Order: sequence, then structure tokens, then C-alpha cells
Amino acid sequence: MAHPIILSCVLIILSIFGPESLVSGGVCWSAVTANGRCKDLVQSSVSKEYCCQLAGGLAAWTEEDYDNGQAFFWHALGGGAPNCKTCSDSCNNIKCPDDEVCSMKNGQPVCGCPLHCPAPGPGTKAICGSTGQTFKSECHLKRYNCRKQTKIWADYEGHCQSSCDTVKCKADQHCILDKEHTPHCVRCQSRCLPLKTNPVCGTDAVTYDSLCHLHKFACENKEKNVKYAHRGGCDASTTCANARCSADETCILDSITRTPRCVRCDLNCSNSTESPVCGSDGITYTNWCQLRANSCVFGVLIHVDRIGSCNDNQTAIR
Repeated sequence: MAHPIILSCVLIILSIFGPESLVSGGVCWSAVTANGRCKDLVQSSVSKEYCCQLAGGLAAWTEEDYDNGQAFFWHALGGGAPNCKTCSDSCNNIKCPDDEVCSMKNGQPVCGCPLHCPAPGPGTKAICGSTGQTFKSECHLKRYNCRKQTKIWADYEGHCQSSCDTVKCKADQHCILDKEHTPHCVRCQSRCLPLKTNPVCGTDAVTYDSLCHLHKFACENKEKNVKYAHRGGCDASTTCANARCSADETCILDSITRTPRCVRCDLNCSNSTESPVCGSDGITYTNWCQLRANSCVFGVLIHVDRIGSCNDNQTAIR
């Protein structure tokens, strides 16, 4: 009489995979090579039906049930097993690894790097990658990742920018600057550490417990357009003469609020691409970097009034 535990295991397998799973059959492989051979052994002595349930649509099966020595030969030395039968004959419902796409080769679905990306058209949007590199489209980003084996993610739509002023994030994201003053779109902070040792002043004249608290508020209240003004608490008597800025920041006067603002002025605009912006002073600048450079020269913060030139008849300042 069969042992109760063994019988229970058999009944479980039968209930999940059916009687075919216990039939001595062929070999299950996880993938197919470009020349149509099976590779990467999954399990021996299984039916094709069980193999496809176990390993998914990209799996394949060989009818001949090899012993361990033969299976190892085909797996490691023989370039894959012959007479390979795929579990799927199309790319429908095939889920490839990140940055790979499914394509048909020799009548079989295969995951790999995108060979070609559609030429950018009216509906195609450029993508700024997390490393500050602009890609023509999301397809071009995936192809780069796949070929270079990198993990660059899409930061935001459009060409990479030098400031949060010209970046449009998704509804649940907020733009922040990293230590290199490069903008990134990140999800709104869910919580901040309850510390009050590093307060900052916002452009709304409110003191926040930390930069994290300011970013959290700004993200949750985008319509208020709150930005970082300077370190320390807000005080009506604060001027650029006594405002606390970080070592890499310079204090200049906000042209709208007439209050001090700590900003980065050590910018190199020589490699900035042409992307005109209209300043709050009514002047069109070649790009945001030129606008900020002008602000630093005169000691007055010029805001971006809108993306593009101030009017069609005005030439961008170079």
C-alpha cells in the first residue's frame, strides 16, 4: 500500500497539472536558440503540456527523454538539443525581460534587444534618462539598455533639462535637484524624519522642518509653486548679507518677491542645447542655463515666464 504522504503529493500534482505531469515523457527547456535548438534545461521526464505550464510561453520541449549525460551534453556542449518544439507559435502574451522585446525567428518567439526603433514622428516623445542622457524615444532607451546591459530608467518626457523650471513631471511626481544640480522627477515623499535640526525657508515665507518637508509640501501642493529659498528659518529681516546658503550656492535677490534666494551659479553653459525660454524680464534666452547665468551676473533671479521665445519677432540672446 502506498505511503500516505507520497499519495498526498501525487494527488496534489494531479490536481494542479493533471495526469500528464506524471507521464514519463520528454525534456523541458527554458528557451530556444537562434538556430532553433532547445537550451537551458528545466526538467526531464515531463510532458509538453506540463513543461509549458511550468516554464511559460518561451519554453520548449523535446520528445526524446535524455539521460543525465545526454542532457548535459546538449545543454553545455552540443549547442542545444535538436527537434525542438516551442510552447508558443506567436509573441502573443509573451513577457520578455526588461528592455527586451519579442520577435519571431524561424517561426518561434524569441526575446532579445530591439533591432530597430521607429523613426521619431509627430506622436513620438523624446525621453530624458536617469543619467541625464536624452533618447529619441522609449524604444531607443530600451535598446541602449539591452545592448549596453545598463539600467537607465526614463526620468521624464522631453529633452534633458538644466532646471526644474522647464521639467514637466507626471501627476504623482515632483521635480528635485540632485547634488550636481541635475533635475529628476521623483514620487512625492510619503513621510520625512521628524527632525527640526536643518530647517529651510520656502519661497512662500514658511519655515519647513527640513528640505524633505518642503519637497513633500511642494509636491502635494503644486499649484502653490513653493521652492527652496535658503537655509534656516524665514525672517523678514533676512537679506543676502546674512542669508544662509550652502557652500556651492550664491545668494541673489528674487525679482518677484524681493527676498533672498540661494541658487547655484557655478554653471557651464557651453554644452547646453538650444531650447529657448522667455524670462520674467521679457527677454528670450537661448536656454535656461543662459537665463540663470544672466541672473547670477546681475544678482537678481530671473524666472522662466514660459517655454519658447517671448515673441515670434525676437531672437534668443546668445
